[in-house]
Amino acid sequence: MPMGEDGSWRPGTREDQRREAAARGDDFVVRLLRWSSPVFAVLYWAGVLLGVRQGRTWFDDGLIWYVIFASAWTFMAIAFWWTHLRARARRT
Repeated sequence: MPMGEDGSWRPGTREDQRREAAARGDDFVVRLLRWSSPVFAVLYWAGVLLGVRQGRTWFDDGLIWYVIFASAWTFMAIAFWWTHLRARARRT
C-alpha cells in the first residue's frame, strides 16, 4: 500500500505519486528568486569591479557594502540552484 509523507494511505502506486510530485510546479517566489539571484549577484560584482577600477576605497566610498551584498546574492544563487539541481536529479 502506498503511503503519503504523513503516513496516511494514498491511492495509486509509488510511481504515480513520484510522477505527481515531479509534475508539481515550484512556487512563484522560489522561481523568481532562483532566476533573479544570479542576475543580482552579477550586477553587484560588476559594481565592485567598476568601483575598484575607478579607484574607490573600500570603507570611505562604501565599496565594502557592494562586496557584502554581492557575496550574499552569490550565496543565495548557489543555494537555490544547488537545491533545484539536486531535486531534479532525484526526480529522474
